Amino acid sequence: MERLFLLISALFSIFVVGCAFHHKLPAADVSITPPAVAQKIPMKVAVVVDENYTADKTESLGGGMTETLTVPFGQLMKKASLDILPHIFEKVVFVQGQSYPPDIDAIYTPAIKDFGWSKKDETPFLSFTMKIKFGASVSLRSGLTDLKGIAIWEKTTNSPVATRMLTGMSGEQWLKWQGEAFAEAVAEAMKEASKEMISSREIYAYATSKDGHEASPQFPVAKPAPEEGLPPSRPDTYAVVIGIDYKNREDIPNLQYASNDAKKIYSILTDPRYGGVPKENAVLLLNEKATRNEMIAALRKIKTWDGYVYVYYSGHGAPKTKGDKFIDAFLVPHDVVITDPEAMEDTAIKVSYLQELVDTSNAKGVMLAMDACFSGGGKSIVPMGG
Repeated sequence: MERLFLLISALFSIFVVGCAFHHKLPAADVSITPPAVAQKIPMKVAVVVDENYTADKTESLGGGMTETLTVPFGQLMKKASLDILPHIFEKVVFVQGQSYPPDIDAIYTPAIKDFGWSKKDETPFLSFTMKIKFGASVSLRSGLTDLKGIAIWEKTTNSPVATRMLTGMSGEQWLKWQGEAFAEAVAEAMKEASKEMISSREIYAYATSKDGHEASPQFPVAKPAPEEGLPPSRPDTYAVVIGIDYKNREDIPNLQYASNDAKKIYSILTDPRYGGVPKENAVLLLNEKATRNEMIAALRKIKTWDGYVYVYYSGHGAPKTKGDKFIDAFLVPHDVVITDPEAMEDTAIKVSYLQELVDTSNAKGVMLAMDACFSGGGKSIVPMGG
């Protein structure tokens, strides 16, 4: 009997230990409810998806066994795009390669950044019915570019875990249920991406800059005024508009809307229908161009300008403290140095300096708007050791 037990154990080891299973999941079809949209984004979008794209992932099943799943993400992303994107954009077409229809405004490219799956045995002890809970999740990177490949918007969205209860012994049915879980996960990640696109300021700005779109409550587009009847320009006005996102500064938290907001303010101020500031009297400093020297050079004119001045700043602010007391604040240029408090004070711009320029200005009026945090919390800047 002992020899028989050893023989059975040896055979079991041969068949089990070190076994590797490889399964190709089908492109399952699941029901998708697109997000509610009050108004479609007025853009014609080409969707680029490689239908043949698949990805493999291997998980350990314990006891030396592994299972590799091949997921047909190309087909799943196309299916989700077909079900969701036409509810978001004015027009959606699918393309292969780099050939786009002539009336396309932008290109949407989804890609799987990461994915995962897990199994949990839910079978009661000594039960003859096999029940395993399967969970799937994906991380989807969505990118929207113009026809030149310049990025308009990009976001990575993660799906909640989509689960299926695998029962019975049919391997084909198990693969179908696993495929459905991944199809649902892809759809949910794309739904989240669609919600982000609907509320994106970058997409809003790009969509409203395109000619020919009708105005709507969600995407109001100002109609060009006829040249005759425009109010005269205001040569006595001067504007400084600054917006910094800090996108290529790894030591500073990035901002999402600062430069885009600055562009809109500049557009309003220099529009003859609204601000009327002549463009030769307006300075726009965005991101890398918003250095300390450039900002100070533009702000100095506040003191000597004989007329009206508009100043808009969107970017980081930082506190200057002494002990527990707040004594001043800084505007944070793109090239600021934050290695220590002294370096920051030498390379930032004190708000008290800006206040002095305003107080001693010859201008008839100064309007100053700052979208910046000076508390030292949230996304404001505190130098090392500060």
